[in-house]
Amino acid sequence: MPIHIAVARTTPTLDTDSPRCRSAADRRAARLAARRAVAAALGMRKAAPLALVSTPDRAPHALLRRGGAWRPVPLALSVAHTDAHAAAAVTATGRIGVDLERARGVLPAHVRYFLCDAERASAPVAPAAGWALKEAAWKALGLTRDVPFHALTLRFERGRLIALRYAGRDHHVRAILRIPWPGWILAVVALAEAA
Repeated sequence: MPIHIAVARTTPTLDTDSPRCRSAADRRAARLAARRAVAAALGMRKAAPLALVSTPDRAPHALLRRGGAWRPVPLALSVAHTDAHAAAAVTATGRIGVDLERARGVLPAHVRYFLCDAERASAPVAPAAGWALKEAAWKALGLTRDVPFHALTLRFERGRLIALRYAGRDHHVRAILRIPWPGWILAVVALAEAA
């Protein structure tokens, strides 16, 4: 299952304290990361001419400009963005989720809010990495805000995330953790089977 990951960062254009400017910078970074990841997946040399279509609580999908028309891209796409930094991950098989977090953005005392006892005992990762893996898994499964975090369980074996459990069903996964920039954590979770 080939996975293509791209990152991007931009600079807010005006007042960095303005939520509107931060949001615009996040969107620019997200579009750039998505264009790069889709281009890599399609074997293109430069960022693809791409439009992202987003709806609340759903993964974005991409439209690629070819021959003067916008056409759906046959790839699973996930995008994460914060503080003018973004990451995108795509795969042609199955489903995928990505998350991007500041490495010191999650306090150790808060881990109990999103990882259960068994996850905390077996997860050999820093708090932000645990959060990022859980969020990426959440996105890969397409879960919505009304599902409690403890309804999804991460299963680690020999220090690696190997499966998810949700609604009584196990999903084997491929998980990737990276440091795209100093002080940042990137997590990608891809379901091994199409759901």
